[in-house]
Amino acid sequence: MSLENLENQEQEIEQIEQEAESNESRMEEVNQRIDAIEQALSELGEDREVSESVEGNRQEAEQERDEAEQERQEILGNLEAASSEVTDMVEQNESSSGTLESLAEAGEDVSDAMRIVESRRSQLQDMTRRIEELRDRLQG
Repeated sequence: MSLENLENQEQEIEQIEQEAESNESRMEEVNQRIDAIEQALSELGEDREVSESVEGNRQEAEQERDEAEQERQEILGNLEAASSEVTDMVEQNESSSGTLESLAEAGEDVSDAMRIVESRRSQLQDMTRRIEELRDRLQG
């Protein structure tokens, strides 16, 4: 992805963050549901007929948890793709920076161009930080 698409990359990361937050909420709700069902099953003890009925709820909740886990893995895959694109952008930006430094050493005024590179560097560092934080949350 070229550096001109920096804004698109920013939007993609925001979308991944929203998907991750939604997934985390879903996973938390499902886990709470499973905990409540398991607590109810332990309290029902010997009442097999009712326990068997509630067991169906637990299996349904576990299926939902499996689906949420699969979704989380997909989000992680999207995040890794975004991370790779940001890494490519960082490399492109650093290459531009090196070229500009060479021009500056040759006496050229490249201050405007260097401000662009610095602005991009700041944006890319922010994106990298957000990706790392999101990866930690999803893997944790």
